[in-house]
Amino acid sequence: MQIAGKDVPAEDVEDDEIKCNPISDKISISYKLPKPDTTDDDYNWFTVSFETSELKHVDAKTGTFVFLTEDNDRLLLTKKIEQHFEYAF
Repeated sequence: MQIAGKDVPAEDVEDDEIKCNPISDKISISYKLPKPDTTDDDYNWFTVSFETSELKHVDAKTGTFVFLTEDNDRLLLTKKIEQHFEYAF
């Protein structure tokens, strides 16, 4: 994820997975930034939202969705493929 064109490290994002339909659901993600003029672990939390109208690219083959806001916030989602080994007889 990028906020105002700058990368947000994965460890600064509240959750690394979301359950949603990127084509129809509004997506909100919380992230933290260090408070200015502090040297300890003091952070401000923010939430950025991505609307379906901000979906700019879909790649069905790779399962990726790219959102871009007017503020230059960017989100790349990749579909998580889960393998289930369940069989019926």
